Amino acid sequence: MASYFPIFVDVQSVSPLVIGDSDVLTSKIRLLSKMAPIIDVVSSSSSVVETLASADQINVLAGVTAHDDAVLSMMAGRPLVIIETGDPARNKVLAQHARSLGVPVNVPDTISLCSFFLGSIVDRSPVIVAISTSGLAPVLAQHIRARIEDMLAPATGRLAHYLFRLRDRMKHFPHAMRRGLQHQILKGQIAQYVMAGKATVADNAIMHMLGNVSSSQDRSHAEKVRIQIVDAGAGAKGLLSLDAAEAIRHADSIFYDHLVLDEVLDLARREAKLTLCQIVHYANGQLKGGQHKDDMSMASLLGKLKAASKTNDRIVYLAGGDPRHTRTADFMLKALGDHGLAGQHITSAATPRAPSYTAPRPAINASDIVQLGVINNPNNDLREGA
Repeated sequence: MASYFPIFVDVQSVSPLVIGDSDVLTSKIRLLSKMAPIIDVVSSSSSVVETLASADQINVLAGVTAHDDAVLSMMAGRPLVIIETGDPARNKVLAQHARSLGVPVNVPDTISLCSFFLGSIVDRSPVIVAISTSGLAPVLAQHIRARIEDMLAPATGRLAHYLFRLRDRMKHFPHAMRRGLQHQILKGQIAQYVMAGKATVADNAIMHMLGNVSSSQDRSHAEKVRIQIVDAGAGAKGLLSLDAAEAIRHADSIFYDHLVLDEVLDLARREAKLTLCQIVHYANGQLKGGQHKDDMSMASLLGKLKAASKTNDRIVYLAGGDPRHTRTADFMLKALGDHGLAGQHITSAATPRAPSYTAPRPAINASDIVQLGVINNPNNDLREGA
């Protein structure tokens, strides 16, 4: 289990505070200066002060040193504090005081005193990617950052701004449909238009797409409802096909059994509703209950699926176990059909394709992504941190 929860902190409303005389702080300050308009610094080191003297964002607090008790009163309300005085005992006193105030604190190369870490950053503002190894392996974080920099086009931030501006134009559509439309934009040519600076062309394509959606909203309910039965194999994420993983990521409601592991459920959106429902089969295909507290009859499960289909367009039932033996998907599809619900079977990566199933897509390699225009080789100067 991860020990640190990743968050993004506002360093513009209140200035972060850097305390100490170590030269290592200059790299931390340089990283902060990419985001913070003003950084307060307490330092008596001539090398640190002279290095930062020409930076307009740096506010060196005169008349106080890292060893003065007055510095303790400067920590309250800060978004974060970075400390390196060169004295381990003093570092500990200052770090403990920051923690007592609830202020995030970092002491470079001293994990035990840190409540946060500065990650390696890829900046495609407003899209920000930060990678951390919790202070254990900064070089690994930098290596991963370099690979992500190669993946994200420089204009990715422009795409984020464009999607934000589309919110008002899409707000009258159901939530699941709005999300689906944005995925359609990101996967198609419109995203390429936006990143290429062809906003007018993108707007025309958006108008055409939204017009088609509006004209098709009168389709029957049976056509709109689709419950996806996803083979989760023995529950391991590595056994999922790309189609299966995508179905889980886009689902509004997910029903699953006890054979599905948390690593598979972690693929789901945070807003998705997760329901544990154990259906037990006899060898002859009949059902039995009462073996687990979450056991339910097929009638009860179908009732829940039908209720979910009235409010959500994307519903997934994760079928655990070896699909070649359990045949859960076949059983569920027949049951859904008997109750007037449309179903789609998405196989796992390890399951042979059957004629009636939805075939998984082949794995995408890097050259395919390059052709899609997502990967580029931008230059990025945010190369500090761990």
